[in-house]
Amino acid sequence: MRNIAAAVLVLVMVFYAGRHAMHLEQQAEIARIEAERAVEVAKAADQLHKDKLDAQQKINQLRADVASGAQRLSIRASCSASTTGGNTEARAELDPKTADDLIAITADGDQAIIELNSCIDLYNKFTK
Repeated sequence: MRNIAAAVLVLVMVFYAGRHAMHLEQQAEIARIEAERAVEVAKAADQLHKDKLDAQQKINQLRADVASGAQRLSIRASCSASTTGGNTEARAELDPKTADDLIAITADGDQAIIELNSCIDLYNKFTK
């Protein structure tokens, strides 16, 4: 009877030792995956920062061009007066304040799109 109890005890100990080893292997794999993901997140954050800086530089250049008159922003306008050739479409130039406000709105939209695309890219990397 003692031999049977000892054998059962040994089997239980071997079983739990195996489970413990498996648990340690799983923890090591989890740590490896988390480290890989942390590297991917850091790369994505760096790319997001670079993309946002590039977009801001383009916006700043556009604002400078509009302020200097090198770039003009206009909208289509309909003219009720008769023009030669029957074309009633004309352009109306935006005043500087309105142009700057419009640039600010588009800059906010660009920043949001850049951030969303970064999130989508990161999501796609992690779901593959």
